Amino acid sequence: MGELPTLVTDLAYILIVAGMVTIVFKRLHQPLVLGYIVAGFLAGPHMMYTPNVSNLHSIEDWSQIGVIFMMFSLLMALMLTGQRVFGVMGFVGVVFALIFVDRGALGYGFNAAIKLFNWYPMLTLPMFVFMGFMLSESGIANDMYHMFHVWFGGLRGGLAVGTLLVMIMI
Repeated sequence: MGELPTLVTDLAYILIVAGMVTIVFKRLHQPLVLGYIVAGFLAGPHMMYTPNVSNLHSIEDWSQIGVIFMMFSLLMALMLTGQRVFGVMGFVGVVFALIFVDRGALGYGFNAAIKLFNWYPMLTLPMFVFMGFMLSESGIANDMYHMFHVWFGGLRGGLAVGTLLVMIMI
């Protein structure tokens, strides 16, 4: 059996140091956040007198995985409150972009919307919505549906055939 990957051994070392520091700081009645900061210093690569992680890239990998889990858990918690999915996803994305990127991240959502609306197929969408609204309000769609229902209503699957033909004609 081969060696464990350094990613797993580094995670085990980080968790062991964090657990020991947590126990010490609980007994000293100190804030756990302070204990986690001390654990980060102890497990980090800049402490000369303690064993430390063997690969700096594994710390970056585990921190990215942690951010992913934080974003996912915040997304699920906000969705359980009954908020709309697109609003929750946008909120979580913007908050984490502001935290981890910079102030310019506030314009990410706006820039993405502008790119989307400059895409040619998206430009046609309002026209299709307007056309459907006009057909619905004028009663033409109901008349066409009634016509196909009369023609194909007696056939087996006539409702499906009539619906498909109305969709094709519109």
